[in-house]
Amino acid sequence: MNSSTRKLINILIMASTIALLGNGVYFVPSQVSQQLGVAVGVHLRPRQIGTTDGIGWSLKQFNTAMQKDAAILMHFLPWNGAPGVDQVFDEYNMWSIDDFFTLDQRPAIMLTWSPMIISSLSIDYTELGLCNSNLINGKTIPMANIINGLCDNYIRVFARDIGDRPERFLIRFAHEMNISDTPWYPPNQGLAPADYIAMYRRVYDVYTSEQNLTGKHNGEWVWSPNYASNPYVEWNSYYHYYPGDNYVDWIGLSGYNWNDGRSFTQIYGDVDGSGAYMPPGVLNDMACRFRKPQILAEIGVASSVTYKANWISDMFNRAPQFPFLRAIVWFNDYAFANTSADDFRVYDADGANDPSTAPVNTSITTQYRTSLSPTTFTSTLPTLEEATPQNTYCGGGLPEYRVTSVLMLEPGESGDIFISGINIPEDQTINVLANDPLSASDVPLNLTSPWDVQSFQINATSSASLTTYQVSLDIDEENFPIQVIVTDQIKRIFLPIIQN
Repeated sequence: MNSSTRKLINILIMASTIALLGNGVYFVPSQVSQQLGVAVGVHLRPRQIGTTDGIGWSLKQFNTAMQKDAAILMHFLPWNGAPGVDQVFDEYNMWSIDDFFTLDQRPAIMLTWSPMIISSLSIDYTELGLCNSNLINGKTIPMANIINGLCDNYIRVFARDIGDRPERFLIRFAHEMNISDTPWYPPNQGLAPADYIAMYRRVYDVYTSEQNLTGKHNGEWVWSPNYASNPYVEWNSYYHYYPGDNYVDWIGLSGYNWNDGRSFTQIYGDVDGSGAYMPPGVLNDMACRFRKPQILAEIGVASSVTYKANWISDMFNRAPQFPFLRAIVWFNDYAFANTSADDFRVYDADGANDPSTAPVNTSITTQYRTSLSPTTFTSTLPTLEEATPQNTYCGGGLPEYRVTSVLMLEPGESGDIFISGINIPEDQTINVLANDPLSASDVPLNLTSPWDVQSFQINATSSASLTTYQVSLDIDEENFPIQVIVTDQIKRIFLPIIQN
């Protein structure tokens, strides 16, 4: 048996060990440091085309008031053509940002890209083509039209328009699909969750293929359900709408306190998944299902001044405890941009440019600014590579370690033992005890928080007997037993998976 075959066997053994969470997953209580941090972002009140200064001015005011720059700027984008220009992506907000921020100062732009028509903007009928034959204000693009390719041309032009911009974009397409008052909630069109997935994949595939042709790739995809499905029934659970790992870069989530007395924990759950008003605790449940970084893409509280300030403080205290949570985007607006509706703002970023808005109590602004002041909360969204964990996580707020539990060697050989950890503390004590005829080399001093993968080698002497040995690995006094099987070439061939 050659070395590559033996390596395959050991990889398969490791994979099977990791898959069985009861064997090889251990919990060590410890205080976790989030070295990647939690990026802060904001959605600001939309500005009408032609308004003096525009959203760039508002963002500048917001950043100054909070004494920390937003890492993400979120705004809603319908499927309209841009007025007066040959684009389907309306660049009005981008032009406004250009006026106030150099490229290296600009936040990532989260486009909540809604497949519907809003006629306050001009419509490029040519680019929409057969995508929707009844272009009516508030009209949803039929999901069947998108699935059947009638919108492909529009999507291609949109992908090219985005590719022509220098910014980093997060594309939050067809959000909150799991609540009944969303236009693209499938039953509203006589469809099912599988049809939503087909629509999402079609849009993703066309967009990605077009950017592949142009060689410009600046869109990261955010799949973003609501924290609580409505109706609250199993078939409508958020995970039935998941389009698949290959189609999702980030998981977004929406959840508000609508002046209803619900705490942050009651909405999102605690780090161990408990405490949710509508269980399970969705942030913990998502981390256990999907190996994807998380963003609170819309969050806010509407309530009395004191309650709102306390809610904000509680949110910022709890958020860093969730190991996959990488960003919070505050909805700094009234509900539905209607000044008569619930007010989620923490600062009046529009000021005299929008006299219809009421002033925000200064104690709320002060509490928000104070709460995001720790260095844990950052002005830079990590890269997708940095933010993506190597495994799912079901550890309930405690560190979770996975270790290769079985290794096969011939006398005189060496083999790799892998250690992975999620939600781990900054420093650990790692010790390996391997008795003669085995020894350990290149043992890591520690793993990097919040997650990491390291390896070291177990070495067998040439005189090692053909038997099973025990190696002991300790991480912060928690023991991980490792079986090392020393065998010859004939006895090693016992796994059916390699017989062909």
